[in-house]
Amino acid sequence: MSARTILVLLAVWLGAAAPTAAQTLADSPAERFQSAVEAHRAGDYSSADALWRSLLDEPLSRAERARVLYDLGNTAWRSRTPRGRHEAVAWYTACIRLAPRHADAWRSLELARSELGLEPADRGDLTATLARLVSAATPGESLALSLSALAAFAALLAVEALRGGRRWRWLAALAGAGFLVLSTPLVWNQLHAGRDPVMVVAESGVTLRSEPKLDLPALEHAAPGEVLERLDELPGWIRVETSSGRRGWLPAADLQALARVD
Repeated sequence: MSARTILVLLAVWLGAAAPTAAQTLADSPAERFQSAVEAHRAGDYSSADALWRSLLDEPLSRAERARVLYDLGNTAWRSRTPRGRHEAVAWYTACIRLAPRHADAWRSLELARSELGLEPADRGDLTATLARLVSAATPGESLALSLSALAAFAALLAVEALRGGRRWRWLAALAGAGFLVLSTPLVWNQLHAGRDPVMVVAESGVTLRSEPKLDLPALEHAAPGEVLERLDELPGWIRVETSSGRRGWLPAADLQALARVD
């Protein structure tokens, strides 16, 4: 094979490889995210939605995934369709599950629920306030908080054992109480770790049925924005449990998953 032939083949190979490399770069998560931002700014919400949804299949960090979920909520809300706006509520809720102190997501969620005539996510009463405080830490943060409180309690117990005295006993008792209080977020996260909630995004709500068939009698009506627990799934149907404890089947198209944690 002559040198000229080799050069020609090399040029052809490089020409074929160049588009592949460019396509790989364009398909990278960072490039897709930027393309989604540009599509959103241009008002091409369907393209932005598709690009951001594709990023949910990537191994993103917790903060990155929360950002994508928040942006999906913004895109869904700006679609101005009734279903899109209910989906926006679900996206904002999913974002807050990952980033409990995401201020923009909280503001957007409460605004969206208010405009749709739904009850506020944070009712503002004592129970809701305590629930928000307990759930404000991520699993990693709650573990670190609990371990720090345990270390302080153990240190004071050691000092009390060595020195004795009422003061050290009181300090150790206070540290023990503090450990119990500061471990509450960890317990809350552990209790909710295995859950798989879904939200009703159908504009008029959806009817719960005993079996995955539309012609069966209704068991209960799930309102728009209601959060249910996923129990099982069949093609086109999801078995859920309502807050009242009732179990039944709902069309999958009327629900949106909230669990987006790796």
